[in-house]
Amino acid sequence: MEPPNWHGNSAVDSLPMPLSSPAAAIIDGKLYAAGGSVTGRGAQAKMWVADVP
Repeated sequence: MEPPNWHGNSAVDSLPMPLSSPAAAIIDGKLYAAGGSVTGRGAQAKMWVADVP
């Protein structure tokens, strides 16, 4: 399946679970995604880190 493309930005992978409103940043070649909500009510305390392709 081809990743979606929004205005020149593209998805390169997916998180292990769907989240509402996580924060993300790329720092030194790593993608950090943190927070977000599974249910839409409370933020979770997990962070995912992946190499940027």
